[in-house]
Amino acid sequence: MKAKILKNEHYILVDLSGHINYESLDELKQICHTNFKGQRLVFNLEKLKFVGSSGITDFVGLLKSVGSDKLHICSAQAEFYKVFESQQLQASSYHNNSLEAHNHIESMRHIHGQLNIPADFVNGPVDKKETT
Repeated sequence: MKAKILKNEHYILVDLSGHINYESLDELKQICHTNFKGQRLVFNLEKLKFVGSSGITDFVGLLKSVGSDKLHICSAQAEFYKVFESQQLQASSYHNNSLEAHNHIESMRHIHGQLNIPADFVNGPVDKKETT
């Protein structure tokens, strides 16, 4: 399994490809737990191959450790969704592709007021008077 990690200011995209194996999964777990704890993660599974139950439980464990409110999954094959359901994996959202996930995260930021909007824009211009 290979992981390509792209980071922007609002989330981290983990683009996975190949077959799940223990060695690369352990390395990915370490990276996620050390560097991305508490951050919003989008796992793109478009190029990840489902090869049976070997390693899938550990993979689902990694996804669960992210936290359902920070986890977004996109482009998963039907077999993955069956496993996610049986393992009771909860994610903030599921999407058909990474662009959909990106647009969802950005729209949620707008809805929940998580934008850095200058105070002048929200409250109107501040009248600065000198006091003596």
